[in-house]
Amino acid sequence: MEPNETTKLLLKLVESAEQLDALLTRETAHQEVFQPHNTALRSQLEQFAVELILLSPGDYGRAAEELLWTKVYYDLKSLRKIKGALVDRESPEGAYREHFKNGIHVYHRLFFSVQAQFDLKLDNYIYWPSSQPWSQAKRAGSPSVEEMDWARKFCHRCLLRIGDLYHYLKDFTDSGEKQAKRYYYRALSLLPDMGLPFMHLATLSGAKFYYVEATCFYQCCLYSKVPHAGAILGLEQIYLEIEEEYRRLPRGPQGKLGPEQKAREDVGRLLVSFVYLQSLLTPNGRRHPELESLCESVLDDLELCLSYLSIQEGQGWARGPGAEQKRGSLLPNQVVFQMVILCLLTLENLKKAKSEVSKTALSFSLMFFSLIVRLLGWNIQAALQRRLAPGREERLEPKTEKPWLEEAWPELPAPQRASVNAGELSGSEREPRFSVAPPGPEDSWEDSEPMDISEPDGTWDSYRVLDDSEDSGDVSFCSLPDSDSSFSEGLSREREVERPSEEDAIGSSWTLPNAQALQERLEILCAEGLLPALRVILQWLASQPAL
Repeated sequence: MEPNETTKLLLKLVESAEQLDALLTRETAHQEVFQPHNTALRSQLEQFAVELILLSPGDYGRAAEELLWTKVYYDLKSLRKIKGALVDRESPEGAYREHFKNGIHVYHRLFFSVQAQFDLKLDNYIYWPSSQPWSQAKRAGSPSVEEMDWARKFCHRCLLRIGDLYHYLKDFTDSGEKQAKRYYYRALSLLPDMGLPFMHLATLSGAKFYYVEATCFYQCCLYSKVPHAGAILGLEQIYLEIEEEYRRLPRGPQGKLGPEQKAREDVGRLLVSFVYLQSLLTPNGRRHPELESLCESVLDDLELCLSYLSIQEGQGWARGPGAEQKRGSLLPNQVVFQMVILCLLTLENLKKAKSEVSKTALSFSLMFFSLIVRLLGWNIQAALQRRLAPGREERLEPKTEKPWLEEAWPELPAPQRASVNAGELSGSEREPRFSVAPPGPEDSWEDSEPMDISEPDGTWDSYRVLDDSEDSGDVSFCSLPDSDSSFSEGLSREREVERPSEEDAIGSSWTLPNAQALQERLEILCAEGLLPALRVILQWLASQPAL
């Protein structure tokens, strides 16, 4: 296309956008948005934008891409959000749903067209048989490095736009959120250095699990090679909200609660306190007076709440920011994984800033990790007992005085139950884990290698574990190394108290045919949902020779 023709096409596109802007300024915009004239206007703008994107990439095409998204889809979503029930009442039934579905189809075709033009071989990123590209012809000549870079980034943005449209469809279909996550992760797979998909995942998570998911995604965005400044604002807003939530937590006894209600209260307190603790462990922050006591409280609550990991198909959250979790575990494995990731990212940020709270954060994280690893060991031991030696668990210690713990985790041997009960002791009854002294020269760990929480090949499945524990990965089992620091004494004391007896241990005396025994053990290990958490803990420990 000649330059003057391209300019004319751009002018037509801008004119259509201005007419749509004029529509949105009217008081009756929610009544007129789907009238035939305005629907035709959006279709016309879409046609002009697609032509410019395909004919003038990286130049006018970038402006056309922005106008296509803003004027045809984002503005309508904003109008529906502002007008609320008025829009749904005045618009034809299902109009918004069909409009956003059509948008998914448009971006699919754009994706296929650009990847075909530049021969990017990205067909496996989208499966949509009915979507045919507008053009399957390859570009004449060899594209430049700049053009190839534009094409990959454009396909990356297409995946994000498809994810956003599924996010908008969350109000209309149950599969909207799941599909949105899928495309955000595929965008991460295509360009792993970009932090923007984490921003979208954080927005999609909202207040779920008292902001643990959103906080994790925002931190991952900031830790990316190409971070997005919006994550800072998102974290600030979360920290303001979570501080208010923390101040509203009930203090002292709450009276007699049923098992499910008590479980919700315990896990809610853990998640709120944990995110509030993250807000205090910031590189530019100063030592807070309640920091050490808060660390103790979070660890005690974690010790108490780990039993809820095995409650499946419960009633979930009934109120509060966790209300999105209707059913399933109160403390899912992926949330525990995200808490581990947050601990690691916080440690990295504090280390870079040489913060005075680094020592406290390190001590807290090691204790936190030790609880997770201990729980994983008990899970595997209990599963092996049930599978390889049926009936053996009947010889375990008698039940504790807390039947709700027994129902949540009936197979645990006595030492683990004792450790869970210990989580309810008051601060005065427990030996403190933390030193309030500022770090000294001997506590430095600056020479350690930088943390790497992603897969070396950058495949998108490596990110799924941030909210989906299906990807257990290749995990090597080994003992955590004892540290020469002051933390080792506390960890050693816990190991001495909680080490299972020989009677309860999984011994070599259990004999099965070798092939069958190996298969049984592999199935048990692969089914353990905390393996991804163990994997990143071991990766981090391996990169910290000073510990």
